[in-house]
Amino acid sequence: MTKTERTHRRSPDPEKGSLDWQPEQNTDDSSRQAVEVVSAFRFHMFDVAAEVSRRNLLGRLWTAMPRSRIWELDGRRIQSQPASAAIAWLGGRAPRRWNWTRRNANRLSIQLFDLWVSGLLPSDAPIVHSLSGCATRAVQLAHRRGAKIICDRGSWHIMAQKRVLSVESERWGFPLRMDPWSMERELQDYETADAIVVPSTRARESFIEEGFPGKQVHVLPYGVDLSTFRPLPNRTHSPPRIVCVGAVSLRKGHHYLLKAFRDLHRPEAELVFAGPVDADFERRFSRLLESATVLGPLPRASVADLLRGGGIFALASVEEGLSLALLQAMASGLPIVATSATGASDIVEHGRSGLLVEAGDADALARSLDLLLSDEELRLRMGRCAVQAAQHRATWSRYGDSVETLYRTIGIP
Repeated sequence: MTKTERTHRRSPDPEKGSLDWQPEQNTDDSSRQAVEVVSAFRFHMFDVAAEVSRRNLLGRLWTAMPRSRIWELDGRRIQSQPASAAIAWLGGRAPRRWNWTRRNANRLSIQLFDLWVSGLLPSDAPIVHSLSGCATRAVQLAHRRGAKIICDRGSWHIMAQKRVLSVESERWGFPLRMDPWSMERELQDYETADAIVVPSTRARESFIEEGFPGKQVHVLPYGVDLSTFRPLPNRTHSPPRIVCVGAVSLRKGHHYLLKAFRDLHRPEAELVFAGPVDADFERRFSRLLESATVLGPLPRASVADLLRGGGIFALASVEEGLSLALLQAMASGLPIVATSATGASDIVEHGRSGLLVEAGDADALARSLDLLLSDEELRLRMGRCAVQAAQHRATWSRYGDSVETLYRTIGIP
């Protein structure tokens, strides 16, 4: 059987490299494919493309990532331009003090990707669903040709984000590292869009506060891979380990979480961070960081193991759309302690599957963590409720239903 004769979807396990051939609903290129999904890097967009493909609506996924790194889709649905990813990777490897080099490598990577998409995107594409900021030229060209544009923004409106981070940076003596060039592209994408997609009510509110009509901004919460992120069977206890997954940074509020943990005075508890550590954060809060176990970036399978073995998931962000790691933690059976600025309010029911506090309130974080650490039965009960919430309210299938409805609302031919 040749590759072109296969009627199955290639779904390699990203950790084991194994191949799991699963039926695809329809990969016949003669079918009408309505949506071009554009995202230079992974974020949540590869899962979006997979859901669109399952509904036989995907034209192509346009990305800078190599096909070998994309296990969600049949390779025939992927257009890849790895040169942009290579430039971004090389820029990221530059010494941390070379901020100019790192910033301009990122700009060059995005510009090259945008030009590539602009030159190859089908001129008759009915709908272009693009991650904000990564293909501004391409979506403007597609819009002039008559395509409907969906701008996918994973966080708050860029100006609302800037205001929050400016206050936080000034408070703690940090440089504000938001590239004006990238911000301008974001703003242009908002104006071009026929619809803006965000993952949480709080993110939607930030756009309305900036003057966007509510009917233009749509809340589509992310999903979670329930086959990878699942609770331990017959969990009878959860260790006093507080887990946080994500970049260790000012935006993620790790400084408030570290202060809360220090104030707990619970020597039996452990605070574990998984994710890259921001250089400015490390310099400013090096003493506080000594109280935590910092694992650095982990592969997906290791993150799943870490969450299953944890006791509480904590997220203290001062601004965020909706953390994928938070959903993964819920699916893994962890009760949540998070700020209302994370988008968690849409998924976490306060007092049932977790505890919600205001952003920047280290004392409230400490009280919430102390309550859960002191009551194992409460932790287990909230963890079970978190699993139920993830299984019913945070699936990619549910996301797919919602985004298909949006496509049909704005006009699939």
